[in-house]
This record gives sequence, C-alpha cells and structure tokens, in this order.
Amino acid sequence: MAKGNNITPNKASRNQNKLENMGFSNKNTGENYEIPVEGSLGLLALGYVGIMKWRAVKRDAMIAEQLKNNLNK
Repeated sequence: MAKGNNITPNKASRNQNKLENMGFSNKNTGENYEIPVEGSLGLLALGYVGIMKWRAVKRDAMIAEQLKNNLNK
C-alpha cells in the first residue's frame, strides 16, 4: 500500500457512484430524478439561458416604462 493513500476500495467505489449520478427529488410529488454528471452541464446552460431571457424581458419592460413616462410629460 502506497504511503498517504488512505482511501479503501469500498470508499473509493462509493465516491465514484456519487460522482456518476446526482439525485434530486420533487418536493411536491416526492418523485426522484437521477441526473448524470454529463447532464449537469446542460442544466447549467439551460439555467443561464433562462436568466438571460428574464433579464431581457425586465430590460424591455423598463424601457417601455421610461418611454411611457416621457410621453406623459
């Protein structure tokens, strides 16, 4: 056994299983979802797209409100 290697085979395999899939559950239905590590990048990208769309709608609403206020003056 190499010096400094304190990970037993069982512990290493448990850690590998944790890395392979991430589990999430729906609080309303209690249904469980397993998301593979590869899919987590897609979820991150989808969240980013959603935030960018939300910001665009918010920006457009602010511009419309400013135009409306300028026309009423």
